[in-house]
Amino acid sequence: MSQGSAIVWSSTFGNETKASKVEAGEVFPPKVEGIHMVSETGMSAVIASGTTVKTLPMKRSWAEGFMWLSAVVLMILSLPTANAQCGGRWLQSVEMSPLGVDVRMNALTTLPNGDIIAGGDFITPGTGINRIARWDGYAWSALGTGLNGSVYAVASMPNGDVIAGGQFTTAGGVPAINIARWDGTSWSPLGEGLTGSVLALAVSDTGELYAGSNGSSGSNPILGVARWTGSSWTNVGSPGSARGTVYALLALPNNELLAGGSSSGGSPVAKWNGTSWSIIPGQLGSRVRALAKLPNGDIAIGGESDGIFRGLARWNGSAIQSFTSSTSLLYSGTVRALRVLPNGELMVGGFFTGMETKQSNNIIRWNGSQWVGYPQGANGSVHAFTLTNTGELVAGGAFTSIDGLGVHRIARTNGSAWTALGSGFDAQTFLVGALPNGHAVFYGDFTSAGGMPSNGVALWNGTSITSIGGRPLGSISAFQAMPNGDIVAAGSFSKIGNTSLAQIARWDGSTWRSLGTGLNGPAYCTLLLPDGNLIVGGEFTDAGGVAVSNIALWNGSTWSQLASGTNARVTKLARMPNGDVIAAGSFTAAGGVEAINFARWNGTNWSALAPGAVLDATASISAMKVLPNGHLIVAGSFTTVSGVAAGHLAVWDGTSWSPFGVGANARVFDVGVLPSGDIVVIGDFTSIGGVSAFRIARWNGLAWSSISSNLAYGASRLVAQPTGEILLAGRVVSVDGNPFGHWARWSETGTPWVARQPTAQAINTGQTVSISATCASGYDFNGPVSFQWRRNGVPIVNGSGGASIGGGNVAGATGQLPSPTANPTATLTITGASTSDAGEYTVDFSNTCGSVTSTPATLSVVIPTCSPADIADDQGNPLPAAPGVTNNGVNEGDYNAFFSANGFFNQAALGPAAVGMFCDIADDQGTAFPPFGTGGSNGASNNGVNEGDYNCFFNNLFLPCV
Repeated sequence: MSQGSAIVWSSTFGNETKASKVEAGEVFPPKVEGIHMVSETGMSAVIASGTTVKTLPMKRSWAEGFMWLSAVVLMILSLPTANAQCGGRWLQSVEMSPLGVDVRMNALTTLPNGDIIAGGDFITPGTGINRIARWDGYAWSALGTGLNGSVYAVASMPNGDVIAGGQFTTAGGVPAINIARWDGTSWSPLGEGLTGSVLALAVSDTGELYAGSNGSSGSNPILGVARWTGSSWTNVGSPGSARGTVYALLALPNNELLAGGSSSGGSPVAKWNGTSWSIIPGQLGSRVRALAKLPNGDIAIGGESDGIFRGLARWNGSAIQSFTSSTSLLYSGTVRALRVLPNGELMVGGFFTGMETKQSNNIIRWNGSQWVGYPQGANGSVHAFTLTNTGELVAGGAFTSIDGLGVHRIARTNGSAWTALGSGFDAQTFLVGALPNGHAVFYGDFTSAGGMPSNGVALWNGTSITSIGGRPLGSISAFQAMPNGDIVAAGSFSKIGNTSLAQIARWDGSTWRSLGTGLNGPAYCTLLLPDGNLIVGGEFTDAGGVAVSNIALWNGSTWSQLASGTNARVTKLARMPNGDVIAAGSFTAAGGVEAINFARWNGTNWSALAPGAVLDATASISAMKVLPNGHLIVAGSFTTVSGVAAGHLAVWDGTSWSPFGVGANARVFDVGVLPSGDIVVIGDFTSIGGVSAFRIARWNGLAWSSISSNLAYGASRLVAQPTGEILLAGRVVSVDGNPFGHWARWSETGTPWVARQPTAQAINTGQTVSISATCASGYDFNGPVSFQWRRNGVPIVNGSGGASIGGGNVAGATGQLPSPTANPTATLTITGASTSDAGEYTVDFSNTCGSVTSTPATLSVVIPTCSPADIADDQGNPLPAAPGVTNNGVNEGDYNAFFSANGFFNQAALGPAAVGMFCDIADDQGTAFPPFGTGGSNGASNNGVNEGDYNCFFNNLFLPCV
């Protein structure tokens, strides 16, 4: 191959490989970086860094070849390296975080920095979250690889270390018998551990660590309670006269300790005074499981309901008492958790249906005089409480709903409402639809979204999730964004919330509305045409009273047929580059002509896409998309296409069908096409194109590659966004070790995008204006996202005249967005704006992978035609007589204040001034002035009738603004 001839180059960029043909001297695409080997008649090296192509022909002699190779190596060393964090990557943000864990939570504690530690029996596949997890206010994370057995108790040490107790033999892979320490980096055993299960932990105000356990530690017997000396465990003695299991410990001042548990004859509660144990007598039942110190010093004691106090009592230092004259659980049950709230109220959790006569399943509150319940309670037992650093209560247990909010075994309350710890979805998402601005709409089985109650349909705006409308009575199969911003939902439903809707509806931003009278059968797919019309496919024969056959068109006001339609259901729709519409489904005819599984609508007539049968007789089509080259890709359960083996993927090239390479070894559920033209597919497969790929893979034009080593529980639907993101819907509990709340996001480039654009504003000179824009979440993976505001393309700086010469004072011109944060918003503020500050304002959001610029927002700054004085009549109403004068809500009484202060007119000769015979003098706030002048009774007074006398007179006399 001679120098200067056409060459074929290939490159690898992150996970991306490309191929193309270029001529020497041409400019490479921006993504091409590094060295690329080419072949054919000879071998050449192509050097590119977004610059011109250079070819180095291979020499014939070894010496020349060595010189050639040396030159290549030198050029490799001189090329810039791409950021390893960029390219395809999974994003993490608070609105994708799971709402807790999948199995029971037994214990909670709060660290000094405010993080919450949860312990229990749970495991989140693929994340390292094994029986213990941390919530940092934004997301759940693992503590190393966790523990290999149940955690029953957790405690926070003064230095922030975490102590976990339970029934396990290793912590983070390190041998640790039933108790271990996490120092923020790694796990370590505490001495020789404790042979008995650790069911309770307590830390005194001096940092002493106590554990409830029966057994031994090395050669030391442990008979109920053990104390950690810093190097070993020592016995604190068996509480009381009986030797039983300790379920609860409460550290008191002066190194005193209360222990509660079970006993074989003595009291289930005992007190350690630093030297010896003493029992607390009283018929408390067989087991005590929770202890708490009340504001007055009394001790609340909770446990089994088989004692005289039936589950809950208080000890005043000398005797056991009930909370009221008949304190008891409503029915038999157990109190497992107690916590005193900052306001002194007592929260009670466990397994019960209420207290005394107050119904409240598994959780209830004592306000000092009576029991306060929760209408829907918790649908599972409550095992633990902790308080956040801001005073909110966190509850953990076996529940998946609390007071109607769907959660995953943990929730928090500020005293007025419960919210989830995590802002993802509490249950599977079935469907995700793309919106033009990069936002998305979800449908699923969830009852919680964004940490708040939901009815199964929710919007994601790039940073947070909010629910919309009521719950569908039925199911939704497709979403379609309309040109006016409405969202169409199609499916098999008769209602959404309380609104009757026949299979199809549109969300107008505030409510769901019908499309005519809807359809008489389920709708499975939608397609928006360039003219704004909507085609709907499904299994129906009537659309708004019009006879149709499985496919119909909505023009915004009426339904119409597409000729005679198809003879069976339509499940997928796509529009080809020439405007033809392709329908796919289980039909064998369209418009009266044979068309098996696929048919083409040219706007007038139907025709077969290809003659005869294309797919397996029992095959189903799960996805159909148009590729950038105009070809059509379909995915589904089929294994052949036109009689040729095809692994669940096939392509129509405009003339014929063919397999998409080797295909996948199991069903493909959905297909997405990225802005770059790359294809992403999801399914049940473990390999595709002969490449190992677990449930998700990417095609770059040359080969398949995996983009996840472990997509736990998989995804059923995806959308490819114009922002370069892939959004997944499904069970999706973790991806590559990171936990997710039933959805996930993957970015092709790692470059941020603008979730909320700045908006135009108009102000008067001297006023303050704030312009804000929001960056999409999740792009702070390699440090905070930076922002820079610009006016007319020129960077703005903070300070006086920061946006323009002679302009107002600027704040927030540049900086970094908080990280992590649930609201990555940049706000520019200009105080005392000048006309020179008018212009087009944009903001750049940047990270290590690139930057994005917002759309421009126009700021108009004008000089007001007159001063905005407030001119009022006798009744305080603004006077329309003065041109340009407005009531700005602040300066009522400007004229009154001015002329009163200057001593004009002590007696009212204007309007109805008979009452009191004095003028009504008011300041800017409408407050009467103190006496002025000598006229009668110490001067002017407010007689309650004629406020505005001066205003009225001088406004009509002078008219112009003052």
